[in-house]
Amino acid sequence: HGLFAPIRSLNQRLPKKRRMRVLCGDPPIDWTRVETRDDIAPFLGFRDEHYASVVRYDVLALRRKALLIMGSGHFQRREGKPGVIEQQMIQAFAKPYVILPGSDIVGTYDDLDARFDQQPAPSLIEIKSSWLAGLPRWQESPAIGYPATALKTKVGTWEQTADAYLYLGPRDKLTQGGDAFDLEGTPYGNDLRRRWKIIFPKPPEALPKSDGKEHPLFQRI
Repeated sequence: HGLFAPIRSLNQRLPKKRRMRVLCGDPPIDWTRVETRDDIAPFLGFRDEHYASVVRYDVLALRRKALLIMGSGHFQRREGKPGVIEQQMIQAFAKPYVILPGSDIVGTYDDLDARFDQQPAPSLIEIKSSWLAGLPRWQESPAIGYPATALKTKVGTWEQTADAYLYLGPRDKLTQGGDAFDLEGTPYGNDLRRRWKIIFPKPPEALPKSDGKEHPLFQRI
């Protein structure tokens, strides 16, 4: 929702030929028929494949370009090998350019690289032509720029993980808002909470609630 509103506002001021299209990549689940997690289980294992098919047929087949947005784990390469989405883009003769966001963390929570102090934030750095290329990629980290739970297994380098790095800022200055959103109390917001209960079974009191404040993005483990 936070992305759609500004794009809609911008499109209203642009001529039709220059307006941006927004395509949704997740499988088209009919949530009115979903009561338990078993009802969505058939879709969960094919999220990347469906996302890639949307790009292939609704973007590339129309000779258009797109900015793809999804969690870093869906795009990052493993030891230089592309994931499902990038593989399908390559098979369609497209040349993806993978950008991953993150902070000055290069290992565990306290493993910071002082060279980031010289970088403005935010800034986009091409990995191959910079000192980032040789940084080790750890299996215990969800993505580069995020804290690893341990430094046990090295699985390639940052150069083998992405084409560029979006440096958002130092660890201690990155914050995130409350987990709730401006749809609180609306029919759509209520249905989102219902979906969360199905996907992540927890008692109602444990579901995200907003306190209207910002909190550190990275919590010490």
